[in-house]
Amino acid sequence: MPGAPHTGEEEQALFDEACSLHASGQELPRAESLYRSVLAVQPRHAAALHQLGALLTQVYGKDKLDEAHRLITAAVQLLPSSAKFRNSLGLVLQAGGRWREAADAFERANEKDPMNVQIMMNLARALREVGRQQRAAEVYGAVTK
Repeated sequence: MPGAPHTGEEEQALFDEACSLHASGQELPRAESLYRSVLAVQPRHAAALHQLGALLTQVYGKDKLDEAHRLITAAVQLLPSSAKFRNSLGLVLQAGGRWREAADAFERANEKDPMNVQIMMNLARALREVGRQQRAAEVYGAVTK
């Protein structure tokens, strides 16, 4: 019914469809629209904030980094224990050339999920970029054990 409020189930269905499209790499503009629809109804939907920020970084690169940074930062604030969200924050910061902040975000992600190889590789690269060669070597070493 037009104008009727969305139920939680409808929001979840929109979010699930957006995630499916996003993961497949198909119809990314539609996925973006669906994420935005979820957030219009539920602006504190941490996963939708995160996914939209990741999609904007993936599709638009530097053109939408500010919005992506804002969205993913909001997701991290809502769910600070999420290593995935913190890793994505690091990727956005890295894409903007903000290596020190990226290294910090990756460090926080690594604290939350110390066995995640992708996070460790992101952390090691960021550490190398900011001149922390010894720490970068330690992280790379931990990955190859």
